[in-house]
Formats: sequence, structure tokens, C-alpha cells
Amino acid sequence: MAGIIVFGVPKGFDTSRCDINTRRFLERFYVPHNPGTEMKIVRGPNNSVHYLFMVYENKDMAFCDVDGRSGSFFGIDVMLQNQYITDTNKLLKLFQLTYDKYVKNKIVDETPNGVRKHKFKTFDNGDNAIATYVANSMNALVKERPELNIFEDIRQLPPAQNQMQRY
Repeated sequence: MAGIIVFGVPKGFDTSRCDINTRRFLERFYVPHNPGTEMKIVRGPNNSVHYLFMVYENKDMAFCDVDGRSGSFFGIDVMLQNQYITDTNKLLKLFQLTYDKYVKNKIVDETPNGVRKHKFKTFDNGDNAIATYVANSMNALVKERPELNIFEDIRQLPPAQNQMQRY
């Protein structure tokens, strides 16, 4: 069904456990951007669909890696294979609540003035604990707030010949 990958720049670009092609794909989002948060939906090869939520610096503030170097960000990728989500507004709310309740000041410190800083050097110390924590947090929010249940909005992709947009 869905895979959750955490990515960003805790100390250099890093991801939670994923294959090399997915890592290379996610590196594309370590680019110039607008401050704040952003959600993107990207169609990947082999009928993968990536729902990406990226948290960058606040306007006129820094987002630092674990050592204090600015230019960092934090992201969550919900990746589906041969499936898509029909209500992406629901997913955006789920992403934002997950960040606000479970990531902010637990994985990424955020000072009252808006400066953000990673708390860990890597997203995977061999146990994939951070991605598991984020996935469990999202599931807890869905149980707590059934109106955010994205699982009821997952559908099979139509056959390739009937798909209008391609990667």
C-alpha cells in the first residue's frame, strides 16, 4: 500500500530507508524554494505516485542542520504504487498536523521566533525509527480524527493507456 519516507538535510541530504532510485528522486527537492511549507504530487516511473510535504525555513529565518548550518529542510513522502489519493486536501491537513504535533520540537526544534533546527544527524540509524515514528503518528492522527482518513480515498490507477498525465 503506502510507504512513508522521511527526508531532508539533518546533516547533509539524508533519507530514511529507501532504495537508491527513490533517494535520488527525493534529492531533487533540495533546491531553491519558497519559505514555509509545500506539498507536491509527482508521478514517478513504474506507476509510483509521490505525495511530498516539505517544510522549509520560515520567512527571514533559518532552517539549520544539526550542526547549525543554514539551508536545511524536512520532508515526508507518502509513496503509492499503482494507486493514487482522491482527496489531497485531506492529506495536506494530515501532513500539517503530523508536523505540528509529532515532528515540531521532537525531530525538528523550532524556536518561538521561527528558527528551525534538526535534532538528529540522520533519519536512519539502521532501525528506521524516525520514519516508523512518523508513520505511527500519522496513523494515530487518522484514528483520532477520522475525517483525515486518507486510506478510504486510495484508488487503483487506471491502465496506462487511459492515463492522461505521465512522468
